[in-house]
Amino acid sequence: TGDDRESDVDLRIRRRQSVSFPATATIDAIYSKLLATDDVDRVVVYQNNTDATDVNGVPRQHVWAIVQGGDPNDIGTVLYQNVAGGIGTFGDETVEVESLSGQLYEMNFSRPTEVEIYIDIEILTNGGYPPNGEDLIRAALIEWFRVNQGIGQKVKYSRLFTPINSVPGFEVTSLTIGITPAPVGTVSIDLDIDEIAIVREDLIMITEAP
Repeated sequence: TGDDRESDVDLRIRRRQSVSFPATATIDAIYSKLLATDDVDRVVVYQNNTDATDVNGVPRQHVWAIVQGGDPNDIGTVLYQNVAGGIGTFGDETVEVESLSGQLYEMNFSRPTEVEIYIDIEILTNGGYPPNGEDLIRAALIEWFRVNQGIGQKVKYSRLFTPINSVPGFEVTSLTIGITPAPVGTVSIDLDIDEIAIVREDLIMITEAP
């Protein structure tokens, strides 16, 4: 029978991200075409169209693309083809793109800084808790972050109960999060606009209440 090629959630995300694909020289078009680039996972694009450097450090009349994944040369080519003439590109990574006439142009962008999120969960199980419950909880959290957590977005503490509670047979007696091991936080975690939250199996600690 096989597996679905794409879930309903992924389809809605892809459609929302691709509706501006036919356009050129707009922030939405740059975003959509970067996101459609091979192996690119997440993108955010900022534009400073003022006459002064903005609060994010982006120079005047520049575009700042922050891209997770993808080949640097592919990203540079997309920027070269879609950033309007006279507008600069900002970032700490630089690639050279050759024009049809043989001229080389420097395209700049940034990679997001990964911030590890530690999650400690204490649970009280009952008869409906599956034998692989801990693995299911970890998988649900990792998938939730994959679908919902973008570059620069805060980690919303209250939202984490949704993926956790998708697994049956237990109640959460304690949930703490933070950016260091043995976290004690019970509030959301703010990130800088060029940071992204990372969650892995080894960052999620699950214990059963006595």
